[in-house]
Amino acid sequence: MKRSHKWPLICSSLVTGVTGFVYFWMKHFLVPADPFAVVGHPLEPWMLKVHILASPVLLFMLGLITIDHIWRNYRCLVPAGRRSGIHATWVIVPMVATGYLI
Repeated sequence: MKRSHKWPLICSSLVTGVTGFVYFWMKHFLVPADPFAVVGHPLEPWMLKVHILASPVLLFMLGLITIDHIWRNYRCLVPAGRRSGIHATWVIVPMVATGYLI
């Protein structure tokens, strides 16, 4: 994988993952101080906005490395990293599908 593809992929993965987990935690586990409040934490809408902005960048980076990295190694039957790539696919496919359905 090219270095110019590696760092944006890592950064977008981290931002998307962290904001997704923090948003989930804020939405489902924090109890609002006001019983009539809609959000559990004042930063909850911002976490959602950052997550929504970071997710398309991650999806773009995954599409960018699919042709150059994933498909080329799959076609050449490169055994190194095959197991981790298959496990990543089990995470990527539901992530893309649920994002599209939402």
